[in-house]
Amino acid sequence: VAHALRIDRVAAAAGIVRVANANMERAIRLVSVERGHDPRDFALVAFGGCGGLHACEMALELGIRTVIVPDYAGALSALGMLLADNVRDYAAGVLGRAGIERAFRDLERVARRQMRGAKLARIADIRYAGQSYELTVPWQPDDPSAPFHREHERVYGYADPARATEVVTARVRATLAVPRVEQWATSGHRPVPSGRSSAKPTLRKIYAAGKFRPTPVYARTQLTRAEGPALVVDYGSTTLVPPGWNVRRDRHGNLILRS
Repeated sequence: VAHALRIDRVAAAAGIVRVANANMERAIRLVSVERGHDPRDFALVAFGGCGGLHACEMALELGIRTVIVPDYAGALSALGMLLADNVRDYAAGVLGRAGIERAFRDLERVARRQMRGAKLARIADIRYAGQSYELTVPWQPDDPSAPFHREHERVYGYADPARATEVVTARVRATLAVPRVEQWATSGHRPVPSGRSSAKPTLRKIYAAGKFRPTPVYARTQLTRAEGPALVVDYGSTTLVPPGWNVRRDRHGNLILRS
C-alpha cells in the first residue's frame, strides 16, 4: 500500500487506521445521530481485543468525552452469549389475512412444545398502509395501532394516528431465563485505593497522535490510574490511552477513560 501511494509505511498504516475508524464512526452515527440521539450525551463502550485501541480516537471525532472498556473486553461477546436468556421468535405472515388471533395461537402452540416453560410474548410487525417497511411493537389486541404510532414517533419523530395501518407479521417471542451469576472475579480486580499504579510500567515506543512516543505499558490488573499516553494490556485486549486522556480502573475492573 505504501509503495503504491508513494508514502512511507508509517503514514500508510496511520491512514489505514483512520479509514477503519471512519467506518466504525459511520456505524455509530447510524444508530445515534440518524435516530435523533446526540453522541455527546453518551459514553462509548469499547469491547473486543482491539476495540480499546480505536475507541478514544473515534470518541474525539464524535464529541464523546468518556470511554468505558469493560472487564473481560476481549471475551465480552462470548460472555454475553453465555449469560443471555434463551430467546426464540416464531413468525407468521398475516398481511391481508383475517384471523390474526388464530395465527398467534398457532405460534404459541409450537412455542410451548419446543420451548417448554418459556415466557411467551405477542409482538407484531406493523406499518402504515402502503409503506415498504415495518416496526416491530408489542401486540395490543384492543388497539394494535397505538403502540405502532408511539414507536413511529420515537424512531422517526412523527406519527399520523389518522392514517390506516396494516399488520404484516404476527410474532411470538419465547424466553427462557438463564440463572444470573455474580461477577466471579470482582475481588481479584479491586484497584489500589488511591494514588497511581503500584507496579512500575515498562516503556514501549508507540505511534499515537501523529508520532512515535515512549509510552508506559500497564498490566490491567496492576493499574489504578494513569495519564496518557499509556497502553493497558491484559490477556484478551489492549487499550490505548492517547495524550490528553486519563484512565482509571473502577472496583468492577472496568477501565474509565476521559478526555
